Amino acid sequence: MFNPPILPALFAVFIGALVVFDRLVWREYVSHKAYWEADGKPLGFFWVPPESRLANGWVVRLDSLVASRRNSLVWLFSTPEWAQGDRRALRLLFWLRMLTLTWAAGFVGAVIIRLFA
Repeated sequence: MFNPPILPALFAVFIGALVVFDRLVWREYVSHKAYWEADGKPLGFFWVPPESRLANGWVVRLDSLVASRRNSLVWLFSTPEWAQGDRRALRLLFWLRMLTLTWAAGFVGAVIIRLFA
């Protein structure tokens, strides 16, 4: 479907965005735990905090999963209150937004090129 070099590049950018989101959730968990709990105890894509697990760690809590997916979208468009005074969190938000925008633009661009080439 796409030009072969485009797929690995888009995949790398996508994985980078997931890793940055994980680091952002971890930052909220470690440095702003009250906000993390109020956010629904979100988890990362690769990192799951102990409070988000059930059945001796074998099952992820559904409310934590929903909170993660909600935050992964909301944080792209608005800066959470807990992150406004946290330079590291603001830097992670910047990179999350840039990587997501790069992935989306690359994917849309690849589709457009494929359709009209």
